[in-house]
Amino acid sequence: MGDVTRLTPKAQHRSSDIAVSRRVLSTASDEELERIIEKMPKERVQHLAAAAGNAYHREAVKVREPLTEREQRERDSTARELTRPVKQAAAGFASLGIVGHIEQATEELNELVADGSLTLRLVKQIERALEKFTSALEMAEALAGGE
Repeated sequence: MGDVTRLTPKAQHRSSDIAVSRRVLSTASDEELERIIEKMPKERVQHLAAAAGNAYHREAVKVREPLTEREQRERDSTARELTRPVKQAAAGFASLGIVGHIEQATEELNELVADGSLTLRLVKQIERALEKFTSALEMAEALAGGE
């Protein structure tokens, strides 16, 4: 602490510093704590957050050994296998949403045709979007084992 005169004996400086830190952290206002933390180095803030129990920061602080390519492939494969049933269940809901959107788009298109408000430019715009969708649908069908 530089040339500051301390009242505690040198042997007790560390325990005194810790006691003062605890008192400040437990009694300071939220604004005071924010100002203290803002002036700390980023790495120190991460360690503080990890010590306080923040899982994200705890992971950020961990030193990780690099994985071999084989270990990484195994980890990725296991993750895909574990998440596949959940993704398949969610896909059912997503496909219902897609069907609903297509049905709604069909109704809106029929209304536009009925009131004669479509122009060739608007039809071409819809057609381009339909081509993209059809291409994606054909790829999905092929991946799902269709023709």
